[in-house]
Amino acid sequence: MKNKIWICLLFSILFCAIGFLFLWFNSFLPINKSEKIHIAIAAPLTGKNKEQGIDMLKGINLYLDNLRNSGGEPKGKTIELIVYDDSSNENNASDVAIDIVSQKKALLVLGHLDSKTSVAAGNKYKRNEICAITASAINESVTLDNDWYFRIIPNNISQIHLIVNYIRKSMNMTSANVIYEKNSYGETMLKHFEKLSKRIGLQIKNKWEIDSSAENIHTTLEQIAKEAKSSKEIIFCAMSCKTAVNIIPLIKEKNEKQIIIGPDSLAKDEFIHAIKNIEEEKLTPGIFSNNIITVSPLIIDVSDKNAKRFKQSYINRFQKNPSLIAGCYYDAMRVAVEAIKKSNIQGKGHILSDRRKIKEALKSFYNYNHSIKGVSGRIYFHPKGDVIRLPYLGFYIKQKLLQNFEQYQPVFESDQIENFYEKALNGEIIVNNGHPMAKTSVVYTGIHIKEISKLDITNSKYTAEFYLWFRFKGVLDISLIEFLNAVNQVNLGQPLVDETFDNNNTKLFHAKAEFREDFDFHAYPFERHLLTIKLQYPVMKKKHLIFIADPIDLPKYYENVKYTNFHNKHWKLGQLSLYQNTLEKHSSLGNPKYFKTNNILNFSRLTAEIPLIRKDLKNVILKTYYPVFILIIFMIFIVFFELSSKYFNLSISALATFLVFNTFFYIITIFDLPTQAPAVDFVYFSIYGIIMIVFIAMLYNKNYKSDNGNEDKKDNHLFWNYLVKIVFLLLIFGIFFRLYTYATNLESQF
Repeated sequence: MKNKIWICLLFSILFCAIGFLFLWFNSFLPINKSEKIHIAIAAPLTGKNKEQGIDMLKGINLYLDNLRNSGGEPKGKTIELIVYDDSSNENNASDVAIDIVSQKKALLVLGHLDSKTSVAAGNKYKRNEICAITASAINESVTLDNDWYFRIIPNNISQIHLIVNYIRKSMNMTSANVIYEKNSYGETMLKHFEKLSKRIGLQIKNKWEIDSSAENIHTTLEQIAKEAKSSKEIIFCAMSCKTAVNIIPLIKEKNEKQIIIGPDSLAKDEFIHAIKNIEEEKLTPGIFSNNIITVSPLIIDVSDKNAKRFKQSYINRFQKNPSLIAGCYYDAMRVAVEAIKKSNIQGKGHILSDRRKIKEALKSFYNYNHSIKGVSGRIYFHPKGDVIRLPYLGFYIKQKLLQNFEQYQPVFESDQIENFYEKALNGEIIVNNGHPMAKTSVVYTGIHIKEISKLDITNSKYTAEFYLWFRFKGVLDISLIEFLNAVNQVNLGQPLVDETFDNNNTKLFHAKAEFREDFDFHAYPFERHLLTIKLQYPVMKKKHLIFIADPIDLPKYYENVKYTNFHNKHWKLGQLSLYQNTLEKHSSLGNPKYFKTNNILNFSRLTAEIPLIRKDLKNVILKTYYPVFILIIFMIFIVFFELSSKYFNLSISALATFLVFNTFFYIITIFDLPTQAPAVDFVYFSIYGIIMIVFIAMLYNKNYKSDNGNEDKKDNHLFWNYLVKIVFLLLIFGIFFRLYTYATNLESQF
């Protein structure tokens, strides 16, 4: 009886151990009994805006999937989405809002797509105290008098504020023409444009109205284009992207160099896609799109590392480039998750109090030091619920939207602004919603690696010969640029190209220098390394200068330079990527006011990186783990064919030899590595564990054989035999599965 109890107990322990090992080795298949928390998504999944609604869902789901894969969900909670279709219809949006609040499941809402549906639903959200976050509705009425609605992109007033200041103070123009569409979007933009223009001294010379529903619309557009041709003023187009596609080619046909500026409708994917499909634009890229200036909450192609990773993740998932809407709602989901984490919600039965906590969490993101780093930049809110930043200024070059050479960044509370009113008058400072924004110079920077040589993996060094170029407006002292990971100071010398065209400067340099990199051997031999070149302008903070990766290739004189020379029998180069990021330093600058505060200084940094990939991965794996495979095979014979029972002394000798060999090969493997390699440590120390288990099993078998006449021990012996074999197999499975996760996790990082 006692033997049966012991057997049952040991089997229970065994099954628990198997379950524990399974969960330990496979973090992607946990037994999930965590509490579900819900986020409602209100998007148009039918109707005219269906594609944008689908893009909203793609951005949201992509962030949620990345969050789950990284184990970043709130502790003890699982996030689930409840998707509602409002069809971009106000009545439907109102019904959706009633459904969301009545079900008492969702903590907050992401949506709606446009302003009219957001306003219609917002009244219900306010009355029932549930937060909503939009990343697309720009009308000020969405958040006006509704402290339960938040917006993570700049509103329409911010857009017009930037456009008017840019025309008057940066372009030094005293007058402009306006073409607006007769609908709520166009008329609202016109109202703000007229109001701000009057305040800043910008005269509106001509004003034309477009009624898209009129029967003779094409004749009207032709007449407007003809009249606009005779005027030299910049034209502000306040209209939907569909109408803009109809009028802009007619204007450009009359005057190709005419400068047109517009709100975010001209930055939308639908606009440039429609322009690209025009026959003349196909034949001569840029004939209609060049000289168009617009504003956008996000310009993905020339943004930072977060945007780069988002774009690559989106392409991997959906096999196409992300839209503006997808990027903005990716950020909206990030904000929602961070608010949930910060709110410390209680869960079931506390939905009303949890919703209030979400609101307080969102309001706690109120400045740069208390913000969320998104794809579109730092996200933090004005007390009214609007994001505190201006949109990006952009311009088209051959159908590609790039950031303008002048942008406006929020001024931190810790920054001292001298001659504030003078700078505000000349356009160096813009006050947006009571927050000062400082003019920032954008420097487009490109790097082409000509050759990588003298690669020293052990000492983490390499030599790079490269072309480096800058495109900028104004003055930039190139000699002050620092290469942060160069072994010695890099002297760029005289530029190979030094040109100025249309007030834009281009300088091209050729350099060769030795760089140091902290190579990571964590996953050896499955690891990849990054060769990087990092540069920074240390005398100007990010509010004054931003480096941006230049999407345009080498200047025309060096178009024949295409490839990177690299000759190494063990390694090959991946594709170069270039991105800007921010170096943050915490300093009081000696000011007692900031001694006990988290004062942050920001400097723009540009990083060029090339993955270094093993050519001979299979050979290195065999060299590293071949002894392990041989030892495992021999021990399988010992355990499963019970050779130790027949040849005990020989088996003990073999086991001792395995122990020595394992130690010898482990030392040989790690001898040439400059740092620890956990993947190697794991495998070889697992072999020590296997050897110990086999040794104990052999001693047990020997003891059993010496007492063979005792029939009572026979059942126990069989049980222990099976137990050793199962544990042995589990350990071997664990070794190979862990090596597999090292390899796959590394792939996902590049």
